[in-house]
Amino acid sequence: MHQSHPAQAQLQQQLENLQKGFEQLVQRVPETIHLSCLSQNSKDVNRYSDCMMRRSKVVDKEMRQFDFKMMFMSNQFEKCIQSGDSGKCVESAKADVQRYINEFQKNIN
Repeated sequence: MHQSHPAQAQLQQQLENLQKGFEQLVQRVPETIHLSCLSQNSKDVNRYSDCMMRRSKVVDKEMRQFDFKMMFMSNQFEKCIQSGDSGKCVESAKADVQRYINEFQKNIN
């Protein structure tokens, strides 16, 4: 996003807290996956390894999808502020990002 419109700066500021929460969530993912796979397969190294591979692939896919959703949201936000109420645009973008985070969290568990 270019910082040419006041709404962009407002959105950036509001998204910082969401981003911090998302980063903390992502940092906990490897440990969460490890503990889940270990609890389900504590006596079989191959099943544990397969579980880790499966879950890691899901996380990788969800991370890519999250990045694409953020690019899409950014594009929609740019269009919105050019043609409408910037306050509404900021709130809509913020709600979209929160929804993307919630979807990510749901889909990796």
